[in-house]
Amino acid sequence: VMWIEAAGRHTVLHTEKETIESTTSLSEFAEKLLGNGFLKPIRYALVQLQAVAEVTNDTLVLKDGTEIPVSRENRKEIQKAFMQFVGI
Repeated sequence: VMWIEAAGRHTVLHTEKETIESTTSLSEFAEKLLGNGFLKPIRYALVQLQAVAEVTNDTLVLKDGTEIPVSRENRKEIQKAFMQFVGI
């Protein structure tokens, strides 16, 4: 799973090959995944650190080119986590 997004009452899991819809809430996924290789850059998405190619000031660019916005309140935390992940 590269990233997960909330979609109404469902969530959508994005993998390298497919998209899977789930009835599990984003908050349930967050409880299990945050701190285990996943970040929450914005209220409606969880992103796997390994899927991130680049972090700009307000966007996570994934290896497949997908861009996920980063909220202002999460920017520093996201940038710090990515730098630690890549060893900078």
